[in-house]
Amino acid sequence: MANKIKANQHAFTLIELLVVISIIAILMAVLIPSLSKARRAAKNILCKNNLKQYGISGNMYVNDNDYKFPNAWNCIFKPDLAGGDINCQWHDAERNPVNDDYEHLRGSLFPYLGDNTEINLCPVFDSFAKRYGSEHPYHNPEIEIEPQYSYSMNAFLSPNSNNYTDGQPLKYDAVKRAGNTFFFSEENMWLREEEGVRKNTAALNDNALCARFRNNFVETNLPKDYDGQFDDLFGSFHKTELSVQERGEGVANAVFVDGHVGEVRWQDTYRLALVKR
Repeated sequence: MANKIKANQHAFTLIELLVVISIIAILMAVLIPSLSKARRAAKNILCKNNLKQYGISGNMYVNDNDYKFPNAWNCIFKPDLAGGDINCQWHDAERNPVNDDYEHLRGSLFPYLGDNTEINLCPVFDSFAKRYGSEHPYHNPEIEIEPQYSYSMNAFLSPNSNNYTDGQPLKYDAVKRAGNTFFFSEENMWLREEEGVRKNTAALNDNALCARFRNNFVETNLPKDYDGQFDDLFGSFHKTELSVQERGEGVANAVFVDGHVGEVRWQDTYRLALVKR
């Protein structure tokens, strides 16, 4: 009898178990959002580090090439105009220039970026792409969503390069405010609408972020506070939830010509793309 009583003293009642379960549920409700936020913050830091390396690589190229910037359209992944789909190139694993059959698609910065292919892809963008990538404009369902890159160069740094020709990029000293002109940044994979008005004509495709493109050349003569329709825009997926409702309310990361990395908003695309103010 004594042993039986002793055993009962160590048993949990149903109420006690429910209390413990409730406490665990409360702790999980508190901790999981915090952990999720911490993971997103860590991914944001990785993205900024990637762009920092892009800035270093870009400036190394400038120093080695008579202080000229690279052609934005051909700087990293050259467009496969012969057999690829430019709208799907960012997630086309087959046509990645690291593959021997596609070495001819390696852009001018490829030797400077090194062998670490992870540097080409923001982990936050990667998460969005794997969830919503198939919704991007002109998606070819035969090309799987396997993100290969997510960064784009400021096309205003090579304004005489019409589309995918070599042209004559600017020299470094043409940039009057290096700390206020972005070098590389990020684009969304979707088009943006504000109050029913489309704000950009293109989502991420090639490696050129061109705020305005008309008659085969970039358009740099608009007011710096221009707020009309753009061609390419800064992204807006950092510091948001992975949801359609919030993905347009955040920021993008950018590395500037002077090498510093900061956060930018889509409304500032044209202003921060301008070279001469």
